[in-house]
Amino acid sequence: MYASSNHEKVRAKYEELIAQYPENYLAIYDLPMDTDLNTLDHYPSVWIGKEEFE
Repeated sequence: MYASSNHEKVRAKYEELIAQYPENYLAIYDLPMDTDLNTLDHYPSVWIGKEEFE
């Protein structure tokens, strides 16, 4: 996970991770900058399994 208020840095990190993990699905989310994510009930997430495509 990478968080920044600098949109250019987020885009650069996203491009770096896409090159590093080409088989993975990656996403950019807006999130509250002054919040400990561990205190939230859940983070934005998606699980897509093989069975979704059958």
